[in-house]
Amino acid sequence: MSEGGYLPHANSADFLFLNENCTIGEALDQLAAYNVLSAPVVRGVTGTAVDLAQENKLQYTVLGCLDVDKLLEALLLTIEKKNVDLFSMASGPLTYQQTNTLMLAINECAQDFFLHAITTLPASLDGGSLFRGDLGTNLLAVIDDAFLFPANKSISNHRVLVFGIRGEVVNTLSQSDILRYIYHFKSEIKELTSQTVQELGLATSPVSTIPANIPAIMGFKTMHTRRVSGIAVVDAQDGRLVGNLSVSDIRGLSPAIFGCLAMPTIEFLNRALNDEALLHARLQAAKDESIGAKLSPSSPGLAATSGLSRKTVAPIMCTGSTTLGEVMRNLVQHKVHRIYQVDEHLRPIGVITITNVIWLLAGKEWRKLVPGYDTPTPMRPDVNMSPAVS
Repeated sequence: MSEGGYLPHANSADFLFLNENCTIGEALDQLAAYNVLSAPVVRGVTGTAVDLAQENKLQYTVLGCLDVDKLLEALLLTIEKKNVDLFSMASGPLTYQQTNTLMLAINECAQDFFLHAITTLPASLDGGSLFRGDLGTNLLAVIDDAFLFPANKSISNHRVLVFGIRGEVVNTLSQSDILRYIYHFKSEIKELTSQTVQELGLATSPVSTIPANIPAIMGFKTMHTRRVSGIAVVDAQDGRLVGNLSVSDIRGLSPAIFGCLAMPTIEFLNRALNDEALLHARLQAAKDESIGAKLSPSSPGLAATSGLSRKTVAPIMCTGSTTLGEVMRNLVQHKVHRIYQVDEHLRPIGVITITNVIWLLAGKEWRKLVPGYDTPTPMRPDVNMSPAVS
């Protein structure tokens, strides 16, 4: 597997490390800035998040890998300990005043949490390791040894650290990277990619869902309880798929505005993640109300959103007749981790993740079709792939 394939050069300026003294709040900001879900935590340097892959910055010890899943788990546990009634408050649709109350409660619970060092968190269970020498083997060996656990198909690594000859981390390799590489050679596996979702039995069910009008904090709580990293957001009346809530959606939320998790999930996705100024106004309205100010639904922060800083991403859907090739294309081009299978009424009936696709490709029936199945260097020098969004 050539370095020129999945892996950018070791001195890539956009490769993220987190210092062990980094706070949880700083880590969330950095993960959002680099658009990744995890990063190695190191000891032996100063600063909170630095690029140690540059020359003369190789003296450090890797302590582990911080994953946004663990940040979410720790946050939920903190909230539960500080306010045992909070999740009961958020179990259904809320009025404007109830939303204000929940916003303030979440903010109060979360403030201290963001000041803790990341080393106070449980070690991440997601993440393996490879040495550069391991990359000389075939692609399926890398998939089997680093990403999948054949004895237990409910477990997989989503990303692994790649170490150089001096023990330095030179990069990360994700399931997204693996899928993107295989998709590049889709024309060579038409026998498989031409088959449909239904023919392959690819979509898993039942789908974890949350009504769009339930507070976003309950969506994250449901994800943690069901051990999934994403959940379908559906219309409360007809069950139609209207959004996707992912663990990645907590990245970049500053402590001052974390109360936005009290907002209805669809509003959180469509407004809070796009317009921080609007959210600050909304939280200020909640604080004003708590001290007796007269407010109405037309108060600052509740006006129709305009001039959003980024476009809201609609959930990616497919049907039983969608081919695997189309599924792979959507996963790669839209840089998402899951696609929902919907029925004729656009209600989610199944979900397909990158892990599902890789399990299929690495299975006994189809593994001989995978590029590099029987060669020692599956990564081809003519393929120069840029880093995937983890």
